[in-house]
Amino acid sequence: MSRQPKRVLVLDSHAGRGRVRAGLVGSGFDVVMAASLDEVSELLRGRYEPELLVLGQGDGAAVPETIAAARTVRPALPIVVLADDSSVELPEQTAVGTVLRDRLDQDLDRIVMTVLSEADQRDGGFVVGSDAMRTVRNLVRRVADTDVPVLITGDSGVGKEVVARALHRDSERAAMPFVKVNCAALPDQLLESELFGYERGAFTGAERDKPGKFELANGGTIFLDEIGEVPEGTQAKLLQVLQDGCYYRLGGNGEVRVDARVVASTNVDLEAAMASGGFRKDLFYRLNVVRVQVPSLCDRTAEIPLLVENFRARYENEYGRRIGALSEDALESLSRHDWPGNVRELENLVRRMVVLQDIEGPLAELHGSSRSSGPLDAVDVFGPAGEIPPLKDVSRLAAMEAEGVVIRRALEKTEWNRRRAAELLQISYKALLYKMRDCGIKAA
Repeated sequence: MSRQPKRVLVLDSHAGRGRVRAGLVGSGFDVVMAASLDEVSELLRGRYEPELLVLGQGDGAAVPETIAAARTVRPALPIVVLADDSSVELPEQTAVGTVLRDRLDQDLDRIVMTVLSEADQRDGGFVVGSDAMRTVRNLVRRVADTDVPVLITGDSGVGKEVVARALHRDSERAAMPFVKVNCAALPDQLLESELFGYERGAFTGAERDKPGKFELANGGTIFLDEIGEVPEGTQAKLLQVLQDGCYYRLGGNGEVRVDARVVASTNVDLEAAMASGGFRKDLFYRLNVVRVQVPSLCDRTAEIPLLVENFRARYENEYGRRIGALSEDALESLSRHDWPGNVRELENLVRRMVVLQDIEGPLAELHGSSRSSGPLDAVDVFGPAGEIPPLKDVSRLAAMEAEGVVIRRALEKTEWNRRRAAELLQISYKALLYKMRDCGIKAA
């Protein structure tokens, strides 16, 4: 499987530095050696973007000062220190690891992978191992400290929320709230009150004032997930907030002013929705100041080993169970899957492996479920005595089998939103429910 190797910068003047380089290269890393702290600083300030710094104890300056110098250029850079003994003092940083030289062969690869995994988790799961995701990350860094609205697009499960949280985390609003609203999960009549709140007596059951999500996000970021599901009436009110920073609660007469950065996401074609009249053009152009397109997992399979290691470390820690690193054959088999559920599907697979402490079983299930519908097996159409069934019955069974495969794929693509799946399949909502029943598909 073709993969993008992690880039490692090594500063080490020890006589055994050749073993360090050989060990890292042998583990699949792209290694650059530096001769001095000045050279490290020059590389970090230039075009080279290492994902890890390996630092020999005593090179150029005391270890804490060297780490501080590197962090002035790259604050989030994970670092591993090669220590001559256990007395080395390190600053309290999350992504700093130590390898004793007398345990180099045993510990180097394990600690490097652990530090990189911790760095990925600290970065909100923003794993970067392809040119496509490197473009996404760089764009996020360029716009994070501005207040312009951002529209994040991509298929379901690609990690649009991860990008939204990275925008918030890297902004000057990071200490303030990040408020997520799933616009597809709320009925039309509830979405407006959820976003903008309501006054007591606004409707039956409104016994007290309730602030909306925009008020809760004041000073921070509001993330409008699946913005394409917002009804037209609420779209007009969203436009007012983007233009003026103010709105009225349901049933209220007093103007509410908020300062919240708006980040929206969608997995539908908003340009097509505009053309059909389902989405306001003026709202689209307000949201689409900066667009971040997150690629599907099938377009960045080089990241699968990094994502697997990230999820494995997270869930092994959460559940207190161990499955160990996946073999090259297992990773190769993952690269052959088409991942209709994208990163979310991969995460759930690794989570299942950890919970069950079983790698092979979930892998077999994955490839069994991904097989396209082919000719029906003989046991499906022939009776126990081998009698020949009417041809129309064979056609009916084959059609039902094929429809079941397509319906499941549409439901997975829309995160089991049946109304959107029906639109995708170009059938009525009621027809979809009947077909799901006939195919034995239960709602997730």
